[in-house]
Amino acid sequence: MRRVLKRKGCREMDFTKRPMKGFIFIEPKGTDLDQDLESWIQLALDYNPKAKSSKNK
Repeated sequence: MRRVLKRKGCREMDFTKRPMKGFIFIEPKGTDLDQDLESWIQLALDYNPKAKSSKNK
């Protein structure tokens, strides 16, 4: 998790001033490029093997 938090536009999810364990927030600057967005999606899919990638692009 610490490695992920070092990425551009990423921070702990703390909307209530209390960090939510296991959740992150990615600001728009963290998904500026298509490859950035695809990287975040792949990371989420790798983290949750029960999640399914959409066939629609």
